Amino acid sequence: MIKLATQEEIERLKKAYEEALKRYKETDYKLIEAKNAYINTINENVDAWRKYREAYDAYYEAMVEFIVEDKKKN
Repeated sequence: MIKLATQEEIERLKKAYEEALKRYKETDYKLIEAKNAYINTINENVDAWRKYREAYDAYYEAMVEFIVEDKKKN
């Protein structure tokens, strides 16, 4: 025999569903925020690496110039 849900049971289930959906959305937003923070960290690391390489390249060029000038003097 099929039992029909009462209005009270329907409301309780509807409320439980809405609460579960709300928690899901909050969790989904937190995951998106975490992913964006991760991507930003990667971008910052790439920028830092690029700046390091630029500084290293400038240092290397200065050392080469110094050596060339030093050889010319001697």
